[in-house]
Order: sequence, then structure tokens, then C-alpha cells
Amino acid sequence: MNFKLDFNFSRLQQEISISDSIFLMGSCFAENMYQKFELYKFDSICNPNGILFNPMSIANGLNSYLESTPDIDTLLFEHEGIWHSWWHHGSYIGSSREELKLKINEANKQAQIRLKNAQWLIITWGSAYVYELASNKLLVANCHKVPSGKFKKRLLSVAEITNVYSHLLEKLNRFNPGLKVMFSISPVRYTRDGLHENNLSKATLMLALQQLQNSNPKLEYFPAYEIVNDELRDYRFFEQDWVHPNKLAINYVWQRFTETCLTPETLNCLIAIEPIIQAKQHRPINEDSIAHKHFKSEFLKKTEALQKAYPYINLQEEIAFFGA
Repeated sequence: MNFKLDFNFSRLQQEISISDSIFLMGSCFAENMYQKFELYKFDSICNPNGILFNPMSIANGLNSYLESTPDIDTLLFEHEGIWHSWWHHGSYIGSSREELKLKINEANKQAQIRLKNAQWLIITWGSAYVYELASNKLLVANCHKVPSGKFKKRLLSVAEITNVYSHLLEKLNRFNPGLKVMFSISPVRYTRDGLHENNLSKATLMLALQQLQNSNPKLEYFPAYEIVNDELRDYRFFEQDWVHPNKLAINYVWQRFTETCLTPETLNCLIAIEPIIQAKQHRPINEDSIAHKHFKSEFLKKTEALQKAYPYINLQEEIAFFGA
């Protein structure tokens, strides 16, 4: 007997290689996937503006990387003695306007370089709800604990999202003609909006993405939302807040991702890297024992052989660890 719905979906039109440079933007689920990419030695970068949830804030961030000198002065403000940016996560703070501006400009420069040289841009939308400053309708990425009366909350329309992304995708293509773009929708349910409201939000994102794919068939979609909420569909796959996927669910999503999105050579590389990752995490009872020294010596040989076989991945940290 089969006690779950099997969810089958197509492989990517162009698969991801471990030699590709990957740029991720979006919600905390993008961060979850980034941690996997980092673990398996992909050349990757995630969220230069910090975690972003709504499509417009993600688009604002990407547009700023496409400009040589983005104007950010109007985005900076002081709250309770700390400087923040309306387009950045709360991890971007400064003791002065100049300090914060320097941090943001440096992050933008690095993001621009990485985006220019990336083979893949992976965007994870979280919510179609946005917050705007009541005073001037500026759309904000983070409220930074400013009193709620300063903002107005609303649900984006499908047309708003598709219009912005149609222009953004054209600009990205001119900026980096070889860039391939993949979208996903975060499986996290934003219950603070309300369950019905969350469903409206996710439906809005799905409809907007479908329209974008209809006009641009080269866009890829990875169904993270459907895997977690329709295939797994059980609270044992969630954290105790009942909305965030737990480690088991994230590992399963990653497994489905590797099966459908990666080249065969990349899969073989990941299989070869796995025992090295596990060996590095091993904590011996006696580090000075002959057995442990032999263990490290053997894995040093394996790591050096793997580095030689895949020169475009960086295993220098592991080589240093086993060689110490």
C-alpha cells in the first residue's frame, strides 16, 4: 500500500553543474538551499541584501546590482540610534549613515560581480504581501521593528508582479546573456497573515509565475512548495511552529532537487564528496591515536584525488583539515 501521493515533475531543460556559479535570492528557504550548495562545494552566493520575502523587494535588490552606482540615500533611516535600510534585512545596520552606506555599497559591488559571472539565478518567492510606508508608499523589505502604524499592508496583484519581472528578466539577459533563471515558491506558510490569506498569497505567486513562464518558456521552476505541502504533507516534517520545514524535509527537498536538476557528473561528484563531509564532521575519542592518524591520512588521499578529478571545486579546507 502506498500512503502518500507521488509527485512527479520534469527534469530541467538545462541541468545544473557543480562547475556552475549560482546566485540565490529570496526567502529563508533560499538560505536552506544555499547551505546545501555550500556544503557540497558549489560556487554560490545568497541574498546580498539579506533574506527577502516578497517578489518586489527581491526585484529591487536585483535591479540595484545591475546599476553601477545605485542611489540608496533615500532608503536609509535612523531608528532608536541605529541606521537601517528599507530595502535590506535587519542584519544590515550601522552606527551612522556613512557606515551603513559603505557596507551596502561594498555588498552591491560584490553582488554585481557575482551576478555578472553566474550561470544560474535561483529566486525563491515567499509571500505576495508587501508593506509600504504610509507617508510616501515606499515598498519596504523589512519593517525593522518600526511601529506598525507607519505602514500599510496589501496583497500584490498578479499583473504587478509580472510587469516588474518581465522588465527585470530583459535587463538580466542584457547584463548576463548566459544567465539561466529558476524560480521556486517557499513551502513556508505565513500564518501571521492568516491561513486563508496565506493561500491567497501563494496562489498569487503561482499565477504570476505561470504567466511569466508562458511568455518565457526558458524559465525553470522547482516545485519546493508542492513537494513539502502536497507530497510530504505531514506535520512530522515541520518544526514545532508547524510552518517551517524541518531538517528531514529540507534533506528530502534537496534529494528531489539533485535527482531532477543536476547533471549526472555532478551527482557522481556529490556522491564522492559525501564521505569526505562525514569524515570531516567525525569527532574522535583520541585525536592522537594511531587509528585516528591513519583515518585522516586515508581521507587526505581521497580528498586530494577528488580535488584533482574536479579542479573547479574548492576542497582546500578539507585538505588542510585532514593534513593537520
